[in-house]
Amino acid sequence: MKSRFILVALSLCVALAFTGCKTRKPSPDMTKADPASLVGGSGGGSGGSETLDTTTFTPGGPDANDPNNPGARSAGWDDVSRQQRGVLQSIYFDYDQSGVRPSEREKVQKAFEYLTANPTDKLLLEGHCDWRGTTEYNLSLGDRRAVSVRQFLEQLGIAPDRLQTLSKGDLEAKVNGSDSDMTEDRRVELIVVK
Repeated sequence: MKSRFILVALSLCVALAFTGCKTRKPSPDMTKADPASLVGGSGGGSGGSETLDTTTFTPGGPDANDPNNPGARSAGWDDVSRQQRGVLQSIYFDYDQSGVRPSEREKVQKAFEYLTANPTDKLLLEGHCDWRGTTEYNLSLGDRRAVSVRQFLEQLGIAPDRLQTLSKGDLEAKVNGSDSDMTEDRRVELIVVK
């Protein structure tokens, strides 16, 4: 009986060893399918307890690559030639947080003023995280950060159809970066779309 128990236990160990779970890095355009469902103030606790819908999402919308929907790409969100980086300053966040810090609110105000002065321009809000945490958690956190800035701009009066969110999570973060590197990685980039 004892040898049979040991044999079963060994069989289970071998089976578990060969069926282990491998985490792969998703493509940069993977994020939450419905960013509006993540109303965020803080990033949460330890990370990893959240459920993440990894439906592929492109800035042009969920049907942007559908050949039967020719109007989907007309928004131009994913047209790199229409994107201008560096026009507006990035918004920086505290570790594991998605609420806009009081010290960063002036940058959101400047984005509002820019969009008001340029009524045909749009804004792609690209959420980023530092390298710590799982890829899935960081994609979710980057999404919450982008949605937080989006909600702030909407409250100031920017129409929702002029704003789009995209999470890059930790895909562009410096792995094992210094404290200053990680501070720079925790941001939402404000990308003007002409």
